[in-house]
Amino acid sequence: MQEIIGHVEAESQISVPIWSVNHFLDNTTSNYLKLVTLREICRRYREGAEDSNFLISMNSYDLFPAVDDLYYKQNDLIVLESKDQSAENFWHLFQYLHRPVVLFRDQSRLTPIYEIESNVSLKIVHLSLVSPVSFDLKGAMGVLIDLFSLKIFVQRANERNAEALTNLKNVVETSHLIEDQCTPPGVRRFAINQLASIMDKQTRINRRLGIRNPRLRI
Repeated sequence: MQEIIGHVEAESQISVPIWSVNHFLDNTTSNYLKLVTLREICRRYREGAEDSNFLISMNSYDLFPAVDDLYYKQNDLIVLESKDQSAENFWHLFQYLHRPVVLFRDQSRLTPIYEIESNVSLKIVHLSLVSPVSFDLKGAMGVLIDLFSLKIFVQRANERNAEALTNLKNVVETSHLIEDQCTPPGVRRFAINQLASIMDKQTRINRRLGIRNPRLRI
């Protein structure tokens, strides 16, 4: 399914040191990656995937990956857990690893579910450290709604694109994918807990940075 790409823009209402901004960005990108991965897992199940198709790898992307080398090193691949071996351990690792690399096994081929060069990867379009801090993040609209929903829906009535946002049938929020009847009950149970944990973490980060008046635009 094609994701609608959008922007979220906001300013902090307090002055914060640079390491606070770094903490916000680091954790927001981690939460975003987990939500994109979570919804992709649910989509793969809708397409007929099985537990044996999903693995969590110890490998990660390089801190500064080369443009032509955006993937983990498959020759050095270390699998931490396969979902068909232990669903509980799989979801435990997914929650507690900062940037879990979930791989999808398609026959003999392993590919990361989250591709950092795809159009749904989170991009920092603008970041100003002049007080108050302001930013513009670009990514999948449904995920941005998940991460900033509490204030976005309060503010969107005042946005110029409010009419466009009244029709949300193509903006797939993670909870809708989890609750799809094609998502196995066991996956649904774990995924709901993961979603709640991620959104709670993001809400606390937003509050600590003093996010003010987040604005959503397509």
